[in-house]
Amino acid sequence: MVHSPTPEQETAMYDQPVPESDMVGEKTLGYDISGVGKIAAPTGFAKRVIDILSQAHDVYRDRNAEYKDNFRTVGRVMVALFPDGRPPLKTAEDYDRWHIFELLIVKLTRYANNYDQPHEDSLLDQLPYLGILGALDQELRERQARDAAPVSAPHEHVWHDVSDLVAMQERKQECPCGASRMVAWKDLPLGAGGAPYAG
Repeated sequence: MVHSPTPEQETAMYDQPVPESDMVGEKTLGYDISGVGKIAAPTGFAKRVIDILSQAHDVYRDRNAEYKDNFRTVGRVMVALFPDGRPPLKTAEDYDRWHIFELLIVKLTRYANNYDQPHEDSLLDQLPYLGILGALDQELRERQARDAAPVSAPHEHVWHDVSDLVAMQERKQECPCGASRMVAWKDLPLGAGGAPYAG
């Protein structure tokens, strides 16, 4: 039975020196090319891809030296915060809040990983995220309050003369329940002499 390496074993594998058989010039390819022979220097599109991957390698090396495998810390923190699993995410708004919350955890754990040599960027980046999360929470509370508000019972509108009807025709009708619609002449029952009345 084949077992996957533990996170510590996996990290240790990448900390090992690279054998010369895996090297071309100064670039690490990450696989054995000893039987391939000479490799022509890449050009055009292939060179662009290799340059980007080389830059990504440098960024990962530098950031990992600074943040110390923070992605592993984040996972442990999230399990501690949500031992029964994350809250259900169904709407775009749910995902917005969760995304900002995760960014806060990332910045907080990066700061904690460098506690003896404080990382100012990780500290300051938390402040805008806190403000964004606070505003999203406020929107959520307002939406929940709206959804929980009782719905008004059906009601009738009464117009006393034609001028009331004309005024209503020129704007949206505001109902006590908060709903609105355009009033159409054909919607109104007519009384004696053609005057509108509530039915």
